Amino acid sequence: MENYQRTDNERLRLLNSIYVPHPQAQRILREIQRAHNSRKVSDEPKCMSLIGSTGSGKSTLISQYMRHHPPSDKDKKSTVPIFKSVIPSDSTPKKFIRSILTSL
Repeated sequence: MENYQRTDNERLRLLNSIYVPHPQAQRILREIQRAHNSRKVSDEPKCMSLIGSTGSGKSTLISQYMRHHPPSDKDKKSTVPIFKSVIPSDSTPKKFIRSILTSL
């Protein structure tokens, strides 16, 4: 049996990779999935934005959702099912557009 000691950074990375779903987070993920699926049945699919205080879990939710919907390449075509853009809280129209275009 190999005696393997993890470094502090490895343990921290492992700890940060653990996702423990909260019932409210699960509800929000279902709403994201509903908006995502609406593109299959509507000419104008639903959109949504997540708004909340710093540290409330917005990025974690999006990362979790994106993990289940990764980009793919097939038939010489790339598909990116989820588009994510972080808009600065002090956003102006110019900063908003720059954030969106940079994300693309």
